[in-house]
Amino acid sequence: MGWRVYAESMPSACYAEDSGLYVVRHNPAPYYRKIVDSCPTHDVPLPATLPSQLPPLSFVIPNQCSNMHDCPVATGDSWLATWVPRFLATGAIVVVTFDEGTTNIGGGGHVFTAVVGAAIRADSGSYNHYSLLAALQDRYGVARTGNAVEATPLPIEVAGPCEATG
Repeated sequence: MGWRVYAESMPSACYAEDSGLYVVRHNPAPYYRKIVDSCPTHDVPLPATLPSQLPPLSFVIPNQCSNMHDCPVATGDSWLATWVPRFLATGAIVVVTFDEGTTNIGGGGHVFTAVVGAAIRADSGSYNHYSLLAALQDRYGVARTGNAVEATPLPIEVAGPCEATG
């Protein structure tokens, strides 16, 4: 399966240190020793213009301002309004999830996630982070692992394993 990480404000491919608005802790790729040789090919700065075809799995990391950690919500809203349509135009399924939530609502740990794209079917189910992992593992023909084994997957249509590209 082809994959790519697009990290906003990352100074160069597979950059493994904080730099300005880029924080490496939000970027998983530099931490995986088994991909050290291919990391610079797959973990790249977010380009001003997206390629017309994306790899089957693309992970996008906004910088500390665009993700609303260090800037107003309006900045993040503007970033989403710019980038989500661009990704949808490539045929992508876009998953937006926040890493902070409330801990005082119904037992805690509520984190907002939205999924949009042509392969999404309407649903009113209850999901968690493992539901996202289960849906991705199902979509790409990978055996479910850990807590994803028992999770109800997010409602992403599964057309079979995607071909490796990118």
